[in-house]
Amino acid sequence: MQGLPYDGALADVWSAGVVLHAMLAGVLPFDDDNNPALFAKICSGVYEDHPNVPPEASDLIKHCLVVDPDKRYTVRRLSLTWSARLISRAAY
Repeated sequence: MQGLPYDGALADVWSAGVVLHAMLAGVLPFDDDNNPALFAKICSGVYEDHPNVPPEASDLIKHCLVVDPDKRYTVRRLSLTWSARLISRAAY
């Protein structure tokens, strides 16, 4: 949307953040009936945390929905973050 070269892996991380937010909150992070307003919201990356989203998931979503692809979680970072959390929980 911003005219940057397409990077499928980084786009997948963004999409994962959108899908995770939708699954946990029941609503999309970016929504508007007006397409230009919707695109402006997406390009700004600004959305409201939803009360149904647990803090740990909200933090992960926040790192997926970073507009600057160089600062967004990578697929590797995303998988390592979740792996570490699952392993630490299994230790209890």
